Amino acid sequence: MSPKDRTHRSPALTRVARATTLALLAGLALAAVPASRAGTLSEAAKEALKPVEKQHPIPVGGNSQPPPVVSTPAIVATSQCTSCEPPPPPPPPYGDPYPAPYYGPYYGPPPEYTGWTQRPDVHAGAVVAASALHSADFAPATLYGLRVGVSGGRSVFDVVFLGGSMPFKAGSDMSRALQAPHEMSIEAAYRFSVTPPHSAFGIAPLVGFRVGHLTWHYLNPIQLGTPDLLWTVSDDAIWDYSPYLGIATTLINTRHVEVGVTALAGWRDYDGESHQGLTNDLFPSTRFRELRLESRIVF
Repeated sequence: MSPKDRTHRSPALTRVARATTLALLAGLALAAVPASRAGTLSEAAKEALKPVEKQHPIPVGGNSQPPPVVSTPAIVATSQCTSCEPPPPPPPPYGDPYPAPYYGPYYGPPPEYTGWTQRPDVHAGAVVAASALHSADFAPATLYGLRVGVSGGRSVFDVVFLGGSMPFKAGSDMSRALQAPHEMSIEAAYRFSVTPPHSAFGIAPLVGFRVGHLTWHYLNPIQLGTPDLLWTVSDDAIWDYSPYLGIATTLINTRHVEVGVTALAGWRDYDGESHQGLTNDLFPSTRFRELRLESRIVF
């Protein structure tokens, strides 16, 4: 075949083919780059056991650049209507100029009878709880708090605030790396008495839900970092959520004072990430049980 009979590729097609090949290679290169990985709480605990000068920064991911702020021009509202009716005049300063006639106390329709309803009782009291998690890391804890709520008949609704130390078991790595663990929680509970409200001894099943906040200090400050920033933190925290069931017993029951013991059992689930952005691999979901001494003063 002679050279003039050969098919020559257009220069434009050649440039397009090269650009397509480069784009494919760039996409494969980006796909091969591993995604940023967030550090874990167990890594943070290990680094906290080391002196600061021997620690390695723990990645937490994220973008350190703040989002751009776009200013919106102010829009001044102007009336475009030239033939509109004027607004109505304001009402008289002293109400209706023609008030309805006064009927007096013995005239007019009688008020509708709705019957008598009992007002719910409002109460408050103190709570002392001995709590234990089914965990190899936590030791039994004592929590103190306050309960407030309303009651009517055999039903009682409570909002309970609890707080106290949540110690780790002595000798574990967590007890050395994570110092001064403390929990604050709020919960809502409903109980229904199967005995009459004024019985000397009462029994009431109950159901509730608690939201807790566990905080701690690291033994040594740790370093966290992103591709653009590096900073030091000395404490952290994590949320937990606990649905539970229980039985409440009343040992002292008067018109305004009540004292009893309540036994609870439930399930505790910790958040997947700490407040500092570390992945939670130290606090798994687990069962818990609790024994409370409760008092209640009815107002």
